[in-house]
Amino acid sequence: MRGDPEFIGKGKGEGPGEVNGISDFQVSRDSLYLFLRRRTIVWSTSGKFISDKTRGVGVYRGEVLGDGNTLVSDPTSSRYLFNIVNEEGKIERGFVQTDLGRLTPLHYEGDIAFNGEHLYFAGVPESLIKKYTLDGRQLFSVATIDNYPSEINYVQFGADGGRMAMGYAPGALFSTAMIEVYDRYLLAVPIHDYDQTTFSYIDVYDAEDGRYVATYDLARMPQSLAVDAEGIYTLEYEGNDAYLKRYGNFLPDLETSHSEAP
Repeated sequence: MRGDPEFIGKGKGEGPGEVNGISDFQVSRDSLYLFLRRRTIVWSTSGKFISDKTRGVGVYRGEVLGDGNTLVSDPTSSRYLFNIVNEEGKIERGFVQTDLGRLTPLHYEGDIAFNGEHLYFAGVPESLIKKYTLDGRQLFSVATIDNYPSEINYVQFGADGGRMAMGYAPGALFSTAMIEVYDRYLLAVPIHDYDQTTFSYIDVYDAEDGRYVATYDLARMPQSLAVDAEGIYTLEYEGNDAYLKRYGNFLPDLETSHSEAP
């Protein structure tokens, strides 16, 4: 990467176009979408402020659908895990009803990816990957490679005022940190095992049916992941230093079940 970075936005704050606490962001065509707790801020990639809308639902992860709508995921502010929100911030429809009376919201924590047609979801504490149509039809649900039991992951206990506090239990087992979809493949980055050993792999699944395809070794665990025809891009930390790396796009040549990334 050459040259100095360009800064987009007005800085930290609460006013129109100002940002305080980004939960996710996406680039679509010539626009940059910033997802905050209950706001979506849109800037052009050239740095022009476009809009700042308040949504009727919170967001943990967001995807731009390309028709003026966005798909947001948040298990705490709606009875649905996924909601499609229009340009004015109004909920058009939701799907995958949550069971928060019985399950903790942590059960629904995960990352999403959208390939222009289908939505993919991978659980953080739940060892599963799911695929949906945008009308809410589930096409598959498969276990990840490390199919950890989830029963031990959560703890709830009484708090002051009669409310319940919740969190991850000691020794909780985690699954997937992030996913990306490219062509016919779904890439998943695992978090760590029960000994808190950090993994530095990319697991590859078939995006059509969820079948496991291959695993590739990286130098470090990616903190961010992106894919295009030219390469697989990662943000990796070595000590206190952060590096944006590009690996060759090995997906078209997949043959082995475990290889080092080129």
